[in-house]
Formats: sequence, C-alpha cells, structure tokens
Amino acid sequence: MTSTDSTESAGQRRRGRRTGCYVFLIALGVLLAGVLVLAGVAYWQNQRQEPEVRTVLPRMSERSQSPPEDGPEPAHPAEIRRGRLEVDLSVAQLIVVPGQAGEPMRLDAEYDPHFYELVQTGGETLGGTSEETSGEPWSYHVHFAPTGSSVMALLRVKLGAQPPTVRLTLPRDVSVSLVGEVHSSFAALELGGLRVETIDLEVSGGAVAVSFLTPLQEPMDDLSMVGDKGSVKVVGLGNASPRTAFFLQHLGELDLDLRGAWVRDAEIDARAYIAGGTVWLPRNVEIEGLDGRRSGLAPVTGDEIPRPRLRVTPTEYGGRLVFID
Repeated sequence: MTSTDSTESAGQRRRGRRTGCYVFLIALGVLLAGVLVLAGVAYWQNQRQEPEVRTVLPRMSERSQSPPEDGPEPAHPAEIRRGRLEVDLSVAQLIVVPGQAGEPMRLDAEYDPHFYELVQTGGETLGGTSEETSGEPWSYHVHFAPTGSSVMALLRVKLGAQPPTVRLTLPRDVSVSLVGEVHSSFAALELGGLRVETIDLEVSGGAVAVSFLTPLQEPMDDLSMVGDKGSVKVVGLGNASPRTAFFLQHLGELDLDLRGAWVRDAEIDARAYIAGGTVWLPRNVEIEGLDGRRSGLAPVTGDEIPRPRLRVTPTEYGGRLVFID
C-alpha cells in the first residue's frame, strides 16, 4: 500500500467517525426535543384538569338497602351472596375498605373524564336474594384507565398531577372472589372482617398492599399475587388463613407478614426472581421447610394444644428472601 493510499484511508476513517458523531448528536437532539414536547404537553394538560367525583351503587336487594333499625342481622350461611369482583386499573390509585353488613357495595371515583375512563359491567344482581338471582353468583367488573397514552398519564403524575382514585367499599355480608390487574398504579386493600374466598392479583410496574388487620369471617381458600417491576406487600396473612398462598416477585420487592390468627394448615410458596424482600413468620404455628433459613426468636414450644402447620417453600433466582421469627 502506497503512502497516498494510506493517507486516503485514514482520511476516510476520520470522515466516517465525524459522520457517526453527527448522526448521534442529531438523534440525541431529536430525542431531547421529543421529551421536551411531551413534558410540555403533559404540563399543559395538568393545568386544564377538572377532576370529578362520581359515586356508583350497584343495584342491591331491599334487604341490603334497608337494614333493620336495631342494626343488621348477620346473614345465614345459606343466604350469603357469592360472586366475583374484577378490577382492571392503570395509572391510578385503588383503595378497598370494609363496609357494614346490610349496606350496599359502593364505588367512589375521583378523576378527570377528559383523560380517564371508568367502565363497569355486571353488578345488576349484586346483593340480590336467592329468588332474584336463581342461585347464580353475581359478577362485577371495573375497568379504569387513561383514555390516551399511559406514558402521558404517567408523565402528568410525575409532573405533579394528582393521580385519580377509585375507592371500593365492600359489605361484610357479601362473599367475594377478587381478581385484579394493576398497571403502573398503587393499590391498598384492607379486607379485615370481610368474606373473601379467593384473591388473584397481578401487579405490573406498580405497588399493591393487601392487609388483614382483623380475621376474616371465614378462612380464605386461595391467594395468589404476582408482581413485575414493582412491589407486593401483605400484612396479617394469618388473619385470612388461606389454604394455599402463592407469591411471585420479579424485579422488585416482596414483603410478607405471615403473622395473625391462623386456624388451619397452609401451603405457602414464595418466589423472588431478581428481587428481594422480608418474610415475617408467626410464632403460634408449626413451620416446615425453612431449616437453616430462620433468624430472630425461636418459636413458642411446649404447647400441648395442636397448632396449625405452615409449609413454606422459598425459591430465589438472583434475589434473596430474609425470614424473621
């Protein structure tokens, strides 16, 4: 290769590098301009938000709408109305709290209808008597999501907008199977004192906290909570006494409080995939499956009364769960 060819080759390489730098700078400039435009639009939308408060009472039976003057009578087991509550939530806050026996189920939502939509289906026979429902379980589905881009909705919240809120009040004399999907949202569910048969929740990029501050009226059958890039928290699981409980957290935090008034044996499966967390163990039960994994106080011993037995199965892939007595 001659010196002329070598000089030309070096010059081509320099021009190629300069061209690559120009392309990168142009692409970076376009990206920054796009981000500024989105931020400007989100800020402008924040200024024109007009939140509204809406209350919905799914149709209930006369017995539920008009409790006796001396207080509602507890429902006979044969009269318990069982059904399925489905919640699909995106970029919002969900709050679920116990109501009183005999009062209707209630939904309160605070949001701007220009930016969000609330869609409800079913619920027509919620709380109906056996004659009204012919023994069929009721169902009620709540869908709440941005009308436009979820990215824009998240950006509005990041810029200071008040996230919309959906609040569900559940009566104590209705048995619920709860199914939910939570996307980029926060959900706080206090279910103590209610009748809950099953829970199946999926969390994506958000946080869910489920608490049982007081025992359920009857032990729960099954509980399943799956989180992806967020956090899952449970408080007082023993007060629910599920037969089986499954927890899976991927890229986030798993915080499980298994303490409470356990009344039966249970199988608990806790999995952390590139995630971490803490599992608080009860002292009023027998625990299997955690040999060498426990720290803190030793369980209470010498009790002649048979105690419930928990079989705990931890699984960790690139994460770590800490078990504390």
